[in-house]
Amino acid sequence: MRRTALLAAVAAVILAAPVAAQSAPVTRDDSLAVGRKIVTWVYESATDSIWNRMGPQLRQALQTRDGLQNQLDQMMIQLGNETGVVSESVAAKDGNLLYTREANFEMMTNDTGVWRLEVAPDGTIVTGGLQPKSRIQPQQAKPDSAAK
Repeated sequence: MRRTALLAAVAAVILAAPVAAQSAPVTRDDSLAVGRKIVTWVYESATDSIWNRMGPQLRQALQTRDGLQNQLDQMMIQLGNETGVVSESVAAKDGNLLYTREANFEMMTNDTGVWRLEVAPDGTIVTGGLQPKSRIQPQQAKPDSAAK
């Protein structure tokens, strides 16, 4: 339970940062590359790349690059290395890119981790995080307002 909360908190803080400001992705492969790059930065502890793209609120939460590095270190200790990608997809959400990646990790033997990143056309991560698949609530269909 504590590990799960730590992973969700760390990933949410790290991944709410902007990605390199580039033109919006044009193809599905371009869109996948955006999400993959963010995840790679986390796995490689690319503190400078992440820090340089973080907004003021995230910098305030982590306070320093060392604080960010400590969070990345804790995440990797809790998860271990990614051992394989189960699935990966991109979709549109309110004009943004929604990247989802389900992966296996060394330390998550009974579950998988799911990355969900929403990235604006300018490369800013709107939302993002990693959590165990078992913790993800199934999305319920919204009632049709025209239905009676």
